[in-house]
Order: sequence, then structure tokens, then C-alpha cells
Amino acid sequence: MIGIALYVDKLSVVTIRAIDPSDSEAQLYRYNQSGSRRASGVHELVRGIYQVISNSAMEVSAPGVGLSILRGKDDPTDLAASILALEPGSTVESVKAFFAAPKEF
Repeated sequence: MIGIALYVDKLSVVTIRAIDPSDSEAQLYRYNQSGSRRASGVHELVRGIYQVISNSAMEVSAPGVGLSILRGKDDPTDLAASILALEPGSTVESVKAFFAAPKEF
């Protein structure tokens, strides 16, 4: 599985596309919310921390907006205060736990 972290700093239109067409079941999760939705497609995302879980690489585009992407095994331990501010009440530990938690798709 591959995880992609999205740090959205303002209301953004984000397009997510599976590079491998057979990876149609990729899921989009939001920090501190239950459930997920299909990742592939066009999404209007509010300010926050998100994660895409897929079997293969995904293409993510959000022209002209503040969006940071953490791919694969990159270490999310260097979480700046600006990232934590995206989700009120979040801590380094809670965000790391969100990225580490097993997710189904």
C-alpha cells in the first residue's frame, strides 16, 4: 500500500487520478473523521489533513493552491506548527498516529 498525505491550507479543488487504471479502489481519509470516500476524481477539500491510500502511485493536482504531498515512506515526523494548525487540537503524536493507522479499501 502507498499513502499520500495532503496538507490543504485553504478550500481547494483537488484532482486525484490513479496512474494505474486497475487501482480504482483508492480511498481518501480526513484526519479525525471516520470513514473514507473514493479518492479518484475531483474533490473540493476544506482546510485540513488528508491521506490517500492506494495500491500504486496516484497523480494529485491542485493548481494555484497551498497543497503539500508526502509520498510513500517519507517520514511525517517533521510536522511544522503550520501543518498542525490545519486541524485544531491536533498534536504531532495524533497526526503521526493518523498516518500510521491501518486503513481499509
